[in-house]
Amino acid sequence: MNMVNIGVFLGSAFGIISDEKSFDERVQSGLFSLVYYNKCGHKCKELQNAIGYISQSYYLVDISKDIEAAGKMNSYGIMDAEEYPMIFYNGKFFPDPYESKELDQILLLEPNH
Repeated sequence: MNMVNIGVFLGSAFGIISDEKSFDERVQSGLFSLVYYNKCGHKCKELQNAIGYISQSYYLVDISKDIEAAGKMNSYGIMDAEEYPMIFYNGKFFPDPYESKELDQILLLEPNH
């Protein structure tokens, strides 16, 4: 197995999609987009695990390395690294995923009452 095949296998195993789509195309794709700043720390990993559990494919976006995505987040009024991580799903923006009951239901983190 050559390095390209190993990379494709590992990428599909973890569910993270690496492609050249624009930020808007990614967040409108119908897949989860987990957006973080510089380092996917503890909170980010928890969300990544929850998304990975229910979704075979998702986008992981590091704002510190994606100028287009950073500009888009600035247009939403997100200017501080402390405001990350956040999630986009089906074009909907969840800036505080830990406080969103709607997102909890989507991620199956709590039963639907």
